Amino acid sequence: QMVTSVYSPSGDTTKYTPTFSHIEALEIKGDLDGAAAAWDVAVAENPQSVLTLVRAADFHLRLRQDANAALERFVAARALGTGTPDARRYVQQKIVDLYLGPLRDDGRAMVELRRLIDGFPGTREADGARAALAELKARRAES
Repeated sequence: QMVTSVYSPSGDTTKYTPTFSHIEALEIKGDLDGAAAAWDVAVAENPQSVLTLVRAADFHLRLRQDANAALERFVAARALGTGTPDARRYVQQKIVDLYLGPLRDDGRAMVELRRLIDGFPGTREADGARAALAELKARRAES
C-alpha cells in the first residue's frame, strides 16, 4: 500500500514539488554547461514554478557568475505573481542586488528598490531598501 502510493500517488496528495538532484549532481561534478542545459529543461517543463525559476537563477548567479541570465530568470519568477511572500520578497531583493552589484545600473536599481519598499512594507528588506534608495539619491545629487 505505502509503496504504491509513492509510485502512483493519488490526486489528493500535496502539490508536486520538483526535485533537482540530477542537476545538483552535474553542478557538483563541475559540468556547468550540462547543468545550465538541465536548468533550461526544468524551467521549460515547469514554467509556472517560482521555485524552479529561482533555483535556475541562483545557479546562474552563483556558479556561472552570469548576472544577465540570473536577472532574466528572477524577473520571470516575479512575473508569475505567485509563490510565498518570502519567495516573492527574495526574488525582488535579488533583482535589486543584481542592479546594485554586477549590473551596475543605479537607475534600474532605484526603480526596483521602490518596488521592494511598496511591495513589502514594514519588512526588514523594505527598511534596507529605503536606506539604499536614500543613499543612491544622495550620490546622484552629488555627481
